[in-house]
Amino acid sequence: MRRKLIGRYIGVALLLAIMCVVPFVLSPYFKFLLTVALIYGLFAMSYDLVLGYTGLISVSHSVLFGAGAYGTLIVMDRLDINLWTAALIGLALSALVAWIIGFFSTRARGAGFIIMTIIFTLALYTVTLTWTDFTGGENGLILSQRSATLVPGLLNLSFKVGSLSLYYFTLLLVVISYVICRRIVSSPLGMIFQAIKGNEDRAKAIGYRVNRYKIIANIVAGIFAGLAGILFMLANSFISADIVGVFPAAEVIIWTLVGGAGTLIGPMLAAVFMTFLTDVLRSWTEHYLIILGAIFFFAVIFFPNGVVGFIRERRPTSGIEHEARDKETLQFVS
Repeated sequence: MRRKLIGRYIGVALLLAIMCVVPFVLSPYFKFLLTVALIYGLFAMSYDLVLGYTGLISVSHSVLFGAGAYGTLIVMDRLDINLWTAALIGLALSALVAWIIGFFSTRARGAGFIIMTIIFTLALYTVTLTWTDFTGGENGLILSQRSATLVPGLLNLSFKVGSLSLYYFTLLLVVISYVICRRIVSSPLGMIFQAIKGNEDRAKAIGYRVNRYKIIANIVAGIFAGLAGILFMLANSFISADIVGVFPAAEVIIWTLVGGAGTLIGPMLAAVFMTFLTDVLRSWTEHYLIILGAIFFFAVIFFPNGVVGFIRERRPTSGIEHEARDKETLQFVS
């Protein structure tokens, strides 16, 4: 076990070393693409907290992504507030929207919950699209600021395409977010999320206020989705109503299912891989969505638990680990 743990730490260290070095051999465009891929990875990981660990199929996660992006850009540009304060406001807006969606949607279960989240997404997308004076509608909003101060007098963050400082800033936040999310799912709160996913009626019978914990899961996931939205806005220096639509909400569901719901790392890797694959296919043919659809279809058929889930199932100790985790969850909620 100790040797396995050391091997895992070495693997993570090597991966981070590669991620730190690889931008120096990439063109500005591919540095930008890698930055966006990491952002989508963070977005997918945040959704895994809702789907993979709490068992909620929400189709409103793109709204939380957009809330962080719009809230931060509008405050930065129109009120001329610094990045840190604007980002906190953007995250607070994402958390507020997540609470509102969760408060009403968790009154329903199953298909009813899904429909409620779709209604919120369509409603807020329509508002974003039509309230052109505030959101820019289809034309979107452009971030006029080209840089921001991270550490006064020491470190500036550039928003240019292919910015090295923005890439490392994004990588740092993604790594920190992953560590926090891993701690959350291993905490007593995370155990309650998993208990709700495993057997909601039993969790309710034991005395847990299930709807309250569903809302909490949506808020926590919404904060990380909002962070991803903020980084996306900074990387593009632009946002439009498209980012809060149903299509990006469906995309993040697919990334989570293909990568492996309930693994955190699986959805991240799937999002990064699909971002680069989409870019390659788009350069080859205008019918790239058909190819992507076929890939998603076969991935879900042959890897019902996702690619990472499939790999974990094939490990010799996989069954023992899953049994121990399930037993720990049951003991916690009993």
